[in-house]
Amino acid sequence: MVHKDTWEYACNILKLVRRNEEPFGGIPFIGCGDWKQVAPVVRGGGRHDIIDASVKISALWASMQVHRLTISIRQAGDPNYEHWIDSIGRGDRQVEDLSRLQPVFSSYGAFEFLYPNNEHLDPNLSQGRVYLAVLNQDARSFNNYVLEQLQGNSRTYWSSNVIKQRDVHDGRNLPVDNYLNHIEQSGIPLHRVVLKVGAICALMQNISFKDGLVKNGKVVVMSLHPRHVMIRTIPRDGTYPKYFAITKRTFEFKQSEAAGYAILRRQIPLKLAYANTFNGCQSQTLEKIVVDVRYPVFTHGQLYTAMSRVRNQNDIAIRRLLEHPVQAEAVQNFVFDELLD
Repeated sequence: MVHKDTWEYACNILKLVRRNEEPFGGIPFIGCGDWKQVAPVVRGGGRHDIIDASVKISALWASMQVHRLTISIRQAGDPNYEHWIDSIGRGDRQVEDLSRLQPVFSSYGAFEFLYPNNEHLDPNLSQGRVYLAVLNQDARSFNNYVLEQLQGNSRTYWSSNVIKQRDVHDGRNLPVDNYLNHIEQSGIPLHRVVLKVGAICALMQNISFKDGLVKNGKVVVMSLHPRHVMIRTIPRDGTYPKYFAITKRTFEFKQSEAAGYAILRRQIPLKLAYANTFNGCQSQTLEKIVVDVRYPVFTHGQLYTAMSRVRNQNDIAIRRLLEHPVQAEAVQNFVFDELLD
């Protein structure tokens, strides 16, 4: 779900541009979404903060007409799976029994389920197959595992980090350069990015809309150079792939809302795309997934979002704890009733 601030910012800008005080400056606005999916992210916030970030709480919601879509398209070929997924989204049970799904107990098992017969080497096959985890560190671990399966030498790209601005009152508390290097934040490339030729990556910035180089778009690494990376697109419509040289780009972010300074990180805008988080897979339809339930979900809609990415039950496997396979079949589910339709 989108944060209500996004709606309100867009509405206010359109009011100013069009000099019209009607919602969105009088322009018809069409939005779509699924209340059962992951709620807006509120850093450090609890249940009340997450609910307060919903568009349902926005003053704009009263001006919306709601039309409900009732026919499932993604799981239309597997109605039993569709009904089960919907019940997870509604929160019919606090604990879900996942024993009906194929289990895997290691990165190797997950790799073999997603990419049998070395299908990770074919970008057209592998781009729709993803390992999903609750935590960034587990997604990163599987990304690195797949990278190790690719032949050839790797190249490491290191970021440069500087402080853009500072609050004079924070002068004694500014982080040193080495500390800046270790800061990790969603949507920002790591200080250390390791790549190989043939790796499938996702872009972390919009570069060129006309060429299809958009944020989260998938590309293939073709060659590695000291100051740039050659990539190619992965066309789906029968067109020819396009080739581009990607150089380091600047990302601006704050470590926290209370920080009196912004950080500028200059890095290659690529991340490995074999794994993602439950939050990061929203709106995607995937061909095969492995859902890592070793770490429990902790907020509204995470389990539903991950498990609803595929079309049928045979396209999903569950990674469980090897030492406790029976207990791991039962997974906690979080649903905030206030966010449902």
